[in-house]
Amino acid sequence: MCADRGVSLGAIARDIYPSTLEPHHGLWLRSTVRAALSAMPTRDGFFGRIGASTSVSKEARDAHCYAELGVLVDVQVRAIGGLSELLANLDLDDHRKA
Repeated sequence: MCADRGVSLGAIARDIYPSTLEPHHGLWLRSTVRAALSAMPTRDGFFGRIGASTSVSKEARDAHCYAELGVLVDVQVRAIGGLSELLANLDLDDHRKA
């Protein structure tokens, strides 16, 4: 999302979903998620909703959102890595759908 700012949020989510969550979802949930991904807001609409203030310029709001998203992604990557390692160590990882 931060690397290519021209790609729509829906396109990013549709590209990522099959390799991340889809293997863990059944038919009904996959269909629901795909419909939800089609209804994702535009990048500008998304940043307008999560932006800290309406009193700053669009460029300042976007810069702040991208910086915060970078921090969020770093934390999520570490958390998911830790959870994946824990599940593997406990022999709870499920490879049936992988």
